[in-house]
Amino acid sequence: MCQVTMQQIGRVEMIEKIIKYEVKVSVPSSQASQHLKKFENVIYKAINQGQGMKQTDVVSIKVVK
Repeated sequence: MCQVTMQQIGRVEMIEKIIKYEVKVSVPSSQASQHLKKFENVIYKAINQGQGMKQTDVVSIKVVK
């Protein structure tokens, strides 16, 4: 699924595409309560420090039950 939004900044138009990924992970039940925060940290770190991921922002991370 891909959602496209357009923003106008002055006379420069930027096209942003929101790409939704679904990732399934298996987590021990003893770690389930703290897993979302740890997963968020890993994703943010990978995006912010990853090569080739410049101008990419994490929009949201949520648990789908």
